[in-house]
Amino acid sequence: TTTEVTTEVEVQDDFTEIEVVELPAAVTAAITRDFAGAVTQEAWVKEKDGKVVYKIKIEVDGEKQKLYADAEGNWIEKEKKDKKDKNKDS
Repeated sequence: TTTEVTTEVEVQDDFTEIEVVELPAAVTAAITRDFAGAVTQEAWVKEKDGKVVYKIKIEVDGEKQKLYADAEGNWIEKEKKDKKDKNKDS
């Protein structure tokens, strides 16, 4: 007998949503160090060119921010894509 399990995962920009607790300790330490009082709300992960990239949504003093980090907790500057539709919510 074969049991097939299907898991629906929300994919965003090739990122796969993960539980906040699944973030590496180095990433959570970097958030704590660089964003005092931040609450991590959501997290995503993707592999690109053999490197793992984490996208993290945090809230600091009521202000939401998106961060990008590698597995070692180094911040990655997100390349800004030229968006033709500036009114579109990302």
